[in-house]
Amino acid sequence: MNVIEIVGVIASILILISMCFNSSSYKGSLLMRIFNLIGSIIFTVYGSLIQAFSVVFLNGILVFVNFYYLIDLIVKNYKKNKIDKE
Repeated sequence: MNVIEIVGVIASILILISMCFNSSSYKGSLLMRIFNLIGSIIFTVYGSLIQAFSVVFLNGILVFVNFYYLIDLIVKNYKKNKIDKE
């Protein structure tokens, strides 16, 4: 197994791990988005290394989608906790 294949395997493992979290809780959703974001970033690099532009395109978009929903999740939780404290 060469270095490029190892990068792809690491990305796959991170995506797999992200799907194992219980997304009905804040912590589970947060961890799912973080692992999925990191996996998508690594898959984008992997796609670039093997010159598979469909992989780069899909995972590049998923980086932005995961980042958006991660920020949205954090902001909503912050607002919820701020309201609960008042």
